[in-house]
Amino acid sequence: MSAAFGLLSLCIAAVRFLIYFGVYSAPLSLWGRFRLGRWIMPRYDVVFLAPLACLAMGVGAPFFLKGYLHLDGPTTSLVMIPLCLWIGVDLGPSVRDWDRTGSHSLMPCGRGWRGTHQVGA
Repeated sequence: MSAAFGLLSLCIAAVRFLIYFGVYSAPLSLWGRFRLGRWIMPRYDVVFLAPLACLAMGVGAPFFLKGYLHLDGPTTSLVMIPLCLWIGVDLGPSVRDWDRTGSHSLMPCGRGWRGTHQVGA
């Protein structure tokens, strides 16, 4: 049962990751972060928090609910499914906020790429 919650949280985290990173790329590559010593870029790395929280909740919470609260399988499902969805969907920043304030670079994403991006479009 806990493997199912882990898989659910993995799917939610993957969808959120693809939504945020389908158009934008990192301002520094992983090699650039190592070389410059900038391990964390707060305005860019903030979008990793929601998928990581969703994964942690999907893997860790079933053990807590069963082990410490002694909840059965259906009750755990009633708690876990909305919790994983809430974390994956509603935990910030929104795509609009991250589009306007994130420290990211644009990358080509298929046809129609012109190399410019208009804020507010």
